[in-house]
Amino acid sequence: MINSQALITGMRAMLSETDLKAIARSRGFAEAELGPGAFATWFLSSTGLSAAVATLSGDEVLALHLLATCPLPVSIEFFASLYGSEGSHWDTWPQRFRGTLKAVQQHLLRRGLLGCHQQSYGASQMERWRFWLPPEFHGDLPPLLTTRSFESAGHGGEDPFRRDFLDFCRGRASRLSLDGGRLLLEGVPYSQSQYRKRQQKDWESALFDKGAGAEAVGIVMKALHDLPAGAWVSGGALTHVLSGLARCQARSDAGKKGYEFGLLAHQEIDGQPFYRVHPDLERGTGLDFRGLRSAEGGLTVDAETVSPMTLDRLSKLASWSLQGGHLIAHPEVVPLGRLSVDDPLAAWLRDHAPAFAAMLADLDGRRGRTVVHSNLLVARVRDLTLRAALERTLGGNGLVHLAEEWVAFPRQSLDAVERLVKKAGFPTRTVGAK
Repeated sequence: MINSQALITGMRAMLSETDLKAIARSRGFAEAELGPGAFATWFLSSTGLSAAVATLSGDEVLALHLLATCPLPVSIEFFASLYGSEGSHWDTWPQRFRGTLKAVQQHLLRRGLLGCHQQSYGASQMERWRFWLPPEFHGDLPPLLTTRSFESAGHGGEDPFRRDFLDFCRGRASRLSLDGGRLLLEGVPYSQSQYRKRQQKDWESALFDKGAGAEAVGIVMKALHDLPAGAWVSGGALTHVLSGLARCQARSDAGKKGYEFGLLAHQEIDGQPFYRVHPDLERGTGLDFRGLRSAEGGLTVDAETVSPMTLDRLSKLASWSLQGGHLIAHPEVVPLGRLSVDDPLAAWLRDHAPAFAAMLADLDGRRGRTVVHSNLLVARVRDLTLRAALERTLGGNGLVHLAEEWVAFPRQSLDAVERLVKKAGFPTRTVGAK
């Protein structure tokens, strides 16, 4: 995240007296308040900020919302899509961006809405300029989305999660798969957050050329989540904002595509489409136990009724098999050992899933006495000098002290531990346990 306080000193050194006077007029400062000693305090304050941002054009608002997401200051090239540039890629920066810089100075810097400084490297002075939107200003930007309020709830589109899950259980092509008992979503462990990211990726791919709109879609989805109840965005406004953020034209039916991918709710007013975030994403699909029933050795998961959140939680606690078109969850000792005894899911599993209940009861009996681990090795080290050498070799986080003479370390550190022990002249003995 950009640290305004660390950059603001270099900013004042770059500004001319003309710049400073213009900032003072725009933000309502006395010129003395922008002197070297007080500049940072006054510039980063909220004084005059609302009046200054009210003068921004719609495209400037979009550009500043995009700039607010940038983790590092940007070059003048960032503003070329907003204010234009001249010449070609082969021309020098002053040739290409002289007009761009002039517009940035006039419309943003001198309004007191933009930070700037010079980095130490770059072929020309213009290439060394960097610009940033102080995080202190983010909350004062005008809303990204223009909305209208309607009492009607609209309706969501087809649930793609349900379709994918049903296709998987029925043996049809699906994004879901099994590999070694793991439930995967396009090759990575399934989770609800990964599924939502995949939906956004689908929407992005339908709107823009590859890779062009990922940031734009993410910013718009966050803005849609933040809308108050009853606020809706027109299809035209949604396309305009997505195009402005992506800096390339989105397809005109952007809202419709978001609806088809299960991200947006839709309604039509006077022949015009309006959209807001899908109600399932808005309220979340919280943990419930519909669609789960006990089965031999585990739980049967009903693809037609299970909630995405419930599947998400179970996917982290179980291994999986597909039997007769039904997905079966089998308890796994290591992840179940991490489940809090007060977790509502643990309580439900104890009461309704005998296979899980038996393993949880065994874990409860061992709690506080047995280390349940994965990819972790335990060693008994009696010699204090050797223990100190292991601490130096593996680092503070690479060695965990257990009771008395016992320590634990990651399996990938085994070779390093064995080399150290042999070099120190100590014998080793390896034992295994079931």
